[in-house]
Amino acid sequence: MKRHSDLLTIISPIIIIVFNICSSFVFKYEVIEWSFIPITMIEWMMIIFFISMNGGTDLVTLWLKRPSKNWLLSIVSLLIVLLYPNIFSNIKNFCGSWMLVTSYILIAVLNPFFEEFYWRGLLTDITPHWNATASTLYSNLLFTFNYVVLQASFRQSTTWEMILFIFITSIIWCITYQKTNSLRWVILSHFVWNLFTIGSFVI
Repeated sequence: MKRHSDLLTIISPIIIIVFNICSSFVFKYEVIEWSFIPITMIEWMMIIFFISMNGGTDLVTLWLKRPSKNWLLSIVSLLIVLLYPNIFSNIKNFCGSWMLVTSYILIAVLNPFFEEFYWRGLLTDITPHWNATASTLYSNLLFTFNYVVLQASFRQSTTWEMILFIFITSIIWCITYQKTNSLRWVILSHFVWNLFTIGSFVI
């Protein structure tokens, strides 16, 4: 049973990506201004399911424990997001109804927890016997592809420069988790990224 559970978790990124693609067709951005909400909620529910299947709150407790002292790597993982192309460009465009803005801010705050628990935490922990490079590339290539899918769902343009940056950043986040045994700094870095790219799919 555990073997089947592990296999399902390993292929779960593909399942999530397929669901996100399907959701983008159901909740079309041109028709539903709030499309990012149901698409995000569906992804969160799937993440909760896969985490619950593998340990649930016990895993979350481990991921949020105090990081081991690797300050240089932790600081790098935090500051690298400030190099994101045109990171401040969306702030001036952040507008809309107060309910829409509030919804985005809420998602921007919570999403780093869900995504880091899943993409860096669960997918790293479920492949301990893999070659370290293979494990890192597997989760972060799929994370990057999922990012592109979501950007397309919200009708946001994505350049190769941005895709490369997302991939490199996700690799650094993964290494930070592996070296510090904690997702605290990674989640904080992801939150900073969301903070400075606020409005990227609300506009």
